[in-house]
Amino acid sequence: MLLICIPAFGQENMETIWQLAYWESFDTACTIIIDEDRTPTNEEIQKACGDVLYYNWLTTPLCERHYGQDPSTISCTGLFLRRVGQRQKSDINTITVDLQAQNLQKIRFDVSNVNCTPGTLCDEKPELLLIAHGPDNNDSIITSVNIRVGTYEAACNGNACQMRLPATDEAGIWFEYWAMDSNANQSEHFWLKFRAVPAANTSGYYYYDVIGDAFPDTAAYGSEVWYAFPAVGQELPPALEKVYTKEYLVTKHKLQLLGAKLIKSGKVDTSFCDNYGLNLDGTPNGCGEQVTAKLVFDKQNQYDGLIFDASKKQRVPPRIVKGLIAQESQFWPDSDVAFEYGLGMITESGADMLLRWNNSYFLNLCMETFPYDQGQCMGGFSNLSEDKQIVLRGVVISKVGTDEEIEMLAAAIRACVYQVNQVVANATGNTPSAVSTYEDMWKLTVANYYSGSGCLLNALNQVTAYKMPATWENVRRYLTGKCELANLYVDRVYELGY
Repeated sequence: MLLICIPAFGQENMETIWQLAYWESFDTACTIIIDEDRTPTNEEIQKACGDVLYYNWLTTPLCERHYGQDPSTISCTGLFLRRVGQRQKSDINTITVDLQAQNLQKIRFDVSNVNCTPGTLCDEKPELLLIAHGPDNNDSIITSVNIRVGTYEAACNGNACQMRLPATDEAGIWFEYWAMDSNANQSEHFWLKFRAVPAANTSGYYYYDVIGDAFPDTAAYGSEVWYAFPAVGQELPPALEKVYTKEYLVTKHKLQLLGAKLIKSGKVDTSFCDNYGLNLDGTPNGCGEQVTAKLVFDKQNQYDGLIFDASKKQRVPPRIVKGLIAQESQFWPDSDVAFEYGLGMITESGADMLLRWNNSYFLNLCMETFPYDQGQCMGGFSNLSEDKQIVLRGVVISKVGTDEEIEMLAAAIRACVYQVNQVVANATGNTPSAVSTYEDMWKLTVANYYSGSGCLLNALNQVTAYKMPATWENVRRYLTGKCELANLYVDRVYELGY
């Protein structure tokens, strides 16, 4: 490990980390760090989190939830306090950030890869360069940049630090960094997770991947939620591959439902075909397929640009979005099923799931819809009055048929990413990266969109009871009744997206 900095500080003392988190999604609302192993006081919580979050926490009704329970069956609202754990700290560091040092709280970091591109095989150990910037480019207030990797801790003089990363296993390791001023005030702490796995049968080559806010476009879709890396040295399934332009999304599937809809609606002339181009079961016959072929191709690719943009914004695989639309509606937006709407056959319960689990989408929608109640929006979807919840679900459904529909569907898939993260934790008592794989988590996510978290949780409970990993192949064996339909659904989404 090469670090261009001064020697590491002592590590004898400990600091305890607490968080306020949302009941709906278990997302972190704010972090409280204290220098004793105890529950933080109300004053410490208010100082760290601000008045709005503090008040929401104080007024949150009592709610009990434990592993093994389906989150959708527990009407928990508001915020709860959780203990994250302890970690070593520097002797000279103050534990809590001095909120009076306002300038230090405006510190931002530029983090770059010096010699390796994430997601590739590197011919040397990767190196990171961290540069801290003060407000208005006043970098002089920064006296050191501190890093912590595993049990190793060090500080670099000035506002820059370059580090050669150590080799890791496939699971990777956490990298923590922050800035300090001359009074030992700390900036906000930042984290990323990396791995540098020595390649077999090579000398000095490493598979390099990194997950973190500093690299929003390099990590695999959804990995920043699960903190799970794809299998090292293996190609991803086509449905999960990175897509760099909308042209990579072009498909040529024979969509029989779409073809039949085009014939029955009179969009094409099949009067010269036997039985007007339809088989007895309602699917297009050979003549019907020929007549509708071009329009079927055009219809299934007309949203590629919107899918590409929405998927990039919501951090979900665009081919999963496209495959899901193809499976749900075959790109024909008019549903034959009551209370299912649009290209993704979104329901009111699906809109509710989206608003509860995709907090960033909810906040934007809530603040646009209720511009004079933004304080209430900050408390989360469940803290809103029932009439406001009804309005927001209606706003989500109203996206159907507009240019915003595709982003809404991508946001719903993103909500499933968060929900599955919690369902796996509830069922197994562990993090997804410890009990499943990146590839399996995406199949669980697609199944969750179709069958709901209840089906998934019941199957995961069975898998956990038999002490098996939470892989899709294990879970799908325990999907029963209507839940079993998720097996074919997942396979079809993966097939139709490519």
